[in-house]
Amino acid sequence: MSDSGGLRDIAPIRRVLAWRWVARLASTRTLARLVDASLRFGLRELGGARRMAAYRVRGLGARVVVRHNSTDVWTLNEVFHLRSYDAPPAVAMRLSSLGRPPRVLDLGANVGMFGAMVCARHPGAEIVAFEPDPRNAAAHRRCMELNGTPPGWELVEACAASRDGVRPFLATGDDSAHVVPEGAGAAVAARDVLPLMEASDLVKIDIEGSEWELLGDPRFGAAPAVVLEYHPGGCPTADPHAEAERLLGGAGYKVQSVYRMPSGLGVVWAWR
Repeated sequence: MSDSGGLRDIAPIRRVLAWRWVARLASTRTLARLVDASLRFGLRELGGARRMAAYRVRGLGARVVVRHNSTDVWTLNEVFHLRSYDAPPAVAMRLSSLGRPPRVLDLGANVGMFGAMVCARHPGAEIVAFEPDPRNAAAHRRCMELNGTPPGWELVEACAASRDGVRPFLATGDDSAHVVPEGAGAAVAARDVLPLMEASDLVKIDIEGSEWELLGDPRFGAAPAVVLEYHPGGCPTADPHAEAERLLGGAGYKVQSVYRMPSGLGVVWAWR
């Protein structure tokens, strides 16, 4: 084989790698524009090191923690660029007509970006956030500090469940941490969150497959508004999209899809 032939053979690979870098640069530029320190964000993200940094969200004032080159960047994208957790008009109107700051339950609170957004948009909001992964919880507490440690923002380091107890849990330090079969993870505290839902104006659920336990509980449906990220793992049927909408509709909610992925993952808003 000649040298020129070898170069032709690897040329398609080089083109793919080049496009990946173009895509990475473009996505980093988009995300960097979400925060005030855009240049610093971009350099840290492209630098490749996983390091924690604090930023102020442009136009909102919320302070967030990002562990660069981790799934925190996707969370930043989902919350502040895709705006998947922006309430539909009917829910926004209900929250604004309460006459008081909303009571929010954040299940699967990760590093606190949703809580920071809620605090910025609804000063004085009461937030109860559940995050069992120790590394995520530490970053979440840092996010709370950056936002002045609001007195109404509470972090509970436990799994969200339908009954109190303990659950085997795989702590990954990112947004994929989840409950696992017995013997496959460390035992962590679990709390029955259904009574807390009843006392909340808005419930956000992103608990990596454990949502099906809550959706199937007969007590589910007390909260006036829910935003849910559902997952194929743990789904009792082969179609998570249809099952999530069926269970929410059966609980009396009007359902609006935010996005659906071929993998079976999706986000929906539900309200009554």
